[in-house]
Amino acid sequence: MQCEACTEAATIHFTEVSAGKPVERNYCKRHAAEGAGISERLFEWGGLIDWIVAHYKEHGALPTAAEVAQQGKIGAGVATVWQHDGDGVFEDIRHAVEKRIRGY
Repeated sequence: MQCEACTEAATIHFTEVSAGKPVERNYCKRHAAEGAGISERLFEWGGLIDWIVAHYKEHGALPTAAEVAQQGKIGAGVATVWQHDGDGVFEDIRHAVEKRIRGY
């Protein structure tokens, strides 16, 4: 499927409701961020969660705050919070990882 704004492959698919009817939207990553108003931070968070899932699958445990800190700006921010509020952040990330592992 092709992006609605260019010739790139559409990798972001969502449905918006317009005048009470669902409208399918398909964008490449760049145009989803630019034209559809989807923040690139959302992609960064998704990448971080994917990395944590991969780490969990490989090691059977969540990464340490130091390992998370090495995963770009979002990772550094999460690691800072993780060090100060480990239980709360740990639980939020654990739930996100479990959902990804289960596929929902």
